[in-house]
Amino acid sequence: VQLRPKEILVEKGGLSDAVKILLRTSLHEDAWTQLRPREEFWCSERVIQHLAEKKYFASEDNPAVDGPWPDALYACRTDELAFSAFGACLWHLEKCFLDTELVSLKRMNVYDGSFDTSRHLVLDGQALCNLEMFENSWNGGKEGTL
Repeated sequence: VQLRPKEILVEKGGLSDAVKILLRTSLHEDAWTQLRPREEFWCSERVIQHLAEKKYFASEDNPAVDGPWPDALYACRTDELAFSAFGACLWHLEKCFLDTELVSLKRMNVYDGSFDTSRHLVLDGQALCNLEMFENSWNGGKEGTL
């Protein structure tokens, strides 16, 4: 299943022109949120510090002590880019006052973009637009979409 993102968090000044063109043809520009490097799009060290301060994974029995990280988050702890991307999401969730509620659920998975093309039909972004899978072409709504 391919899902069309509602919002993409990007590091301000961090996209190449080719990626900007790709995003413009696939998404409305209001679906991008550009975050300031290091202040909003956190580095991995800042993410680790923030997780320690907020104690998202503490148990109800002992809220003063943080519990173990979810497996997916722990597996990515040494990947600077993945953890920085998680930091951008964490900053955004905190800005929306959703961080404690959502992060503490520990429902995190590493996205695996690989799939068996012998068993699945793969549609590129242009095909999805032409077939009006997620939004119609006349007003951008869901009416008449597949």
